Amino acid sequence: MAIRLGIFGSEEAVNKIYAIVEKTPSLKGVPIVWGFGEEESNPLQPYSESVDAWLFAGAFSYSYAKKWGELNQPTYVVEYTGSSLYKTLLQASYARGLRIDELSLDSFELDDIRIILEEINVGEKPLYVKPFDESQTLSDYMDFHYTKWEEQKIKGVITCIPQIKRKLESLGVPVFRVLPTKSAIESKLNSIVLAFELQRSQNAQIAVQMLELDIENKLSKDLYSTDELLNIELKITDKLLKYAKRLNGSLKSAGLGKFVIFTTKGVMESITNSFCSIPEMIELDEIHLKSVTCGIGAGYSAYEAEIHAVNALIHAKEYGKGTWMALLDNYEFIGPLGSPNTMNYSYYSEELESISKKTSLSVSTLSKVASYLEKNGTNEVAVKELSQFLQIMPRSAQRIITVLEKYGYASVVRQESPHARGRPKKIYEIILKD
Repeated sequence: MAIRLGIFGSEEAVNKIYAIVEKTPSLKGVPIVWGFGEEESNPLQPYSESVDAWLFAGAFSYSYAKKWGELNQPTYVVEYTGSSLYKTLLQASYARGLRIDELSLDSFELDDIRIILEEINVGEKPLYVKPFDESQTLSDYMDFHYTKWEEQKIKGVITCIPQIKRKLESLGVPVFRVLPTKSAIESKLNSIVLAFELQRSQNAQIAVQMLELDIENKLSKDLYSTDELLNIELKITDKLLKYAKRLNGSLKSAGLGKFVIFTTKGVMESITNSFCSIPEMIELDEIHLKSVTCGIGAGYSAYEAEIHAVNALIHAKEYGKGTWMALLDNYEFIGPLGSPNTMNYSYYSEELESISKKTSLSVSTLSKVASYLEKNGTNEVAVKELSQFLQIMPRSAQRIITVLEKYGYASVVRQESPHARGRPKKIYEIILKD
């Protein structure tokens, strides 16, 4: 049964979203065009019984909907993302030759704009920005832009509000309208479908992939243009969007070369062979794939899964670029995926917690050692083999064993001399029990 989705916003935005909804089999769109007037009655009320969820085209239309009355169905907002602003800035640059410091902008936070400009290496700074504020009216935004124009402080305007665009254009002001990108709309629609699927299957868990790509590694040493950076990021985003679709998931950019994909734990188990291997990403070429570091998180909520994905990514980066790690809802790390030294270890264990307090070694480190012992079916270990399994320096492995030996959890059981010359190798027995 298709999800009935009420689509609310300006005519241009609603039509763009509706066209994409119509191509999504599991969704049925109910378009509702708003003229951005100060209606006294609630224009959503007639549709309240005929939709399963609401999708608002931007924060401005959503803020007005909240003023009109209680929204009983789940609500979603198509945000104006960095890619949306990229596109509009390029239009302003190519059409009018305008720089960011010659424009006034609304609905974006100043810090968000600065991050976007840093990512594409734009040196100019925005001078006139009015962030979105629910307490502000259309007149407040209009006055902000037009005052700057009359004072000759700006040469153009970038706005997310269609009525502002129409009014300013009638006064002869060059205006560029920000619209949600196709990828942002598709990502949000995928999120809605996924949310309803998870709701219908309450035992299903959410899984999150947090991918970090070394985008700058793709740049040639002699080229650092903003167009090159933007082109690479847009191409990667398009490829990852196709990958997310294959997972029945949704994609969002987290900035600085990071991307997040929301899907289900069942899907992730399938494509990773029960978290044993790195999934095949046919959408990315070999060069891109080698530059991908990934953390996979699972949990009973999107928040929990995302936090687990972040922790998994941090652990993956400890092993180097191109590593994949997973952190499941039972606080168990798995990884590096696809490595012969893949291990299962936890950062929470009551038994290991007690040993951790005595030795000052982290539960994670102790769990990794326990994973090595379990995988090899013995309590005996040598420094070199342990360091190779944990992918750390031999002196770091020796330090771990020395600490365990100090507190009685490790002891030398024998020495081996595999070669005629050289120092004999110590074999330790490790028993992680109180």
